[in-house]
Amino acid sequence: MATVKLGDRDKVHELSLAMELLLAHKGDKWSEDQFIKRLIVSSTMKFVDNKTAEETAAKSAVVSCLLNIFISVQRIQACSPNTVSILVSQVLTKLVHKQSEDMSLELSVVEALIRASPYCPVKCLDLMRKWQDTNKGRIPAHTFSKLQFVRSTLSKMVPGKNICKS
Repeated sequence: MATVKLGDRDKVHELSLAMELLLAHKGDKWSEDQFIKRLIVSSTMKFVDNKTAEETAAKSAVVSCLLNIFISVQRIQACSPNTVSILVSQVLTKLVHKQSEDMSLELSVVEALIRASPYCPVKCLDLMRKWQDTNKGRIPAHTFSKLQFVRSTLSKMVPGKNICKS
């Protein structure tokens, strides 16, 4: 019987699926404490503080994968507002300011912002605006329209914040 070698993308996908199953099985408390507060926050801090280009490319793939897992898990089990606030303030804010060359990481950051926006709309709206301003000309049309819709919807919910102009 021949063995099939998995490419890096396949390995990341398989790991993501396994992690999603683990998080769904362990429950929301474990997901918040172990996955978000420990794994995502610490991996992002290491990525943001990293200076060498070679290691940055590898770590951007890891951070992107972790954010995608957060997005998937968030669809089936909501995190507490406190945990999402930690994710936004300690992770997404730093990633928006880092400005990675890796567009898949950038898109994962935006998708995570969209998922987190009901929990902290003002901060997420400001980060979305900053991200859009920084990445003008690089944003895929689908992502741009999704961002505009979310920003428009949230700005109606947040009194005194009309930041849908861009």
